Amino acid sequence: MALEALTRVRRDDAFANLLLPELLDSADLDRRDAGFTTALTYGTLRLQGRYDAMISSCTDRTLERSIRPCSTSCAWGATSSWG
Repeated sequence: MALEALTRVRRDDAFANLLLPELLDSADLDRRDAGFTTALTYGTLRLQGRYDAMISSCTDRTLERSIRPCSTSCAWGATSSWG
């Protein structure tokens, strides 16, 4: 669910603060899982610029043209691991 929210924020310019509550309400999660999803989503968005810079330093491709979906997934993974 967090990855879906992050993808829609990136792809559709959705507002996470409006989208995430809607996704959480439709998912029937318990409070702990909903809290984790919220922390993961907002934490990834908060650090996305830092993750993009780290990824950009490792490739000669631009994020916008070729690896944007990958950067979103990598940022999500980094936040869930180190966040």
